[in-house]
Amino acid sequence: MPELTHEQRIAILDKLLECEADVQRILTKLEELNLHDCVLSLRETAKVLHLSKSRIYQIERKALNKLKEKLDKSA
Repeated sequence: MPELTHEQRIAILDKLLECEADVQRILTKLEELNLHDCVLSLRETAKVLHLSKSRIYQIERKALNKLKEKLDKSA
């Protein structure tokens, strides 16, 4: 695997922090609306968070990929 430059590392970290912030915003919003125990559809989630369905799907995919990577590393 090629070595990353400092700028590439910063860019990756910035992107990860952006994703983390998205997840935190979602969790906070769900908590505010007392929806943390509810199961919402993609459309309902998008409506509650004022985001597009495709953005919700992207966030979901990224979160699941991160979890999968952590599980693979710990196994």
